[in-house]
Amino acid sequence: MQQRRWGAMVFTAFMSLLTLPLAACGAGSTADGGGEDSPRGVSVVGSGRVTGQPDTLRATVGVEVERSTVQEALDDANAAAQSVIDAVRGAGVEPEDTQTSTFSITPGYDRPEPGEPPQIRGYVVSNQLEIKIRELDSAGAVLQAATGAAGDDARIHGVQFSLEDNEALLEAARERAFVDARTRAEHYADLADRNLGDIVSISEELSAPPPSVRAQEAQFDGLVPIEPGEVEVEVNVSARWSLG
Repeated sequence: MQQRRWGAMVFTAFMSLLTLPLAACGAGSTADGGGEDSPRGVSVVGSGRVTGQPDTLRATVGVEVERSTVQEALDDANAAAQSVIDAVRGAGVEPEDTQTSTFSITPGYDRPEPGEPPQIRGYVVSNQLEIKIRELDSAGAVLQAATGAAGDDARIHGVQFSLEDNEALLEAARERAFVDARTRAEHYADLADRNLGDIVSISEELSAPPPSVRAQEAQFDGLVPIEPGEVEVEVNVSARWSLG
């Protein structure tokens, strides 16, 4: 019995010694594989920027009404909001370009005396509408109509110009970005005393910086003055070339 156990132990030890070198050889092959065959190349990022005239104005218009009861505030706010909707549509804004963005009912408080709790003085109903104005020449008239329809209850919470039809600007920005990337790659190839080879890969990233307003005031028949300025489109390109 002891001889059998001794023989099994010797056989197991022998197999362990045989397995270790084989495993070590396998691990070394995986670590070194592809090191000498990886292609030499240069990776760069190019950027291209172009500017153009905006074609759309987004504005948030609406009403804010405070009355002594919720029902009074709601009734008056509903009537004022409908007047605003009718006014902007009458000024040329299409129904599909109008969308309710905010509606709220909140209590209004008086400023309390020191040490006293705040007292509710009434209730405030806010109803805001986001509109798109595609005919920029009428933007001043549309905003004037919105505020005129609701009087002192009218609110405008900001405007922003954008360029929805930007395909032409994108194409121009892509061309500039690629030329910029290739110029950088050629420079690095010259520094390395190598020849720039074929393009290997290209990836694109779009950027939309905030609109930049230039000193160019639009004329809107003496109504609300609007400055459309210019919008900027930026394209960044990551590209890789092989080196010869």
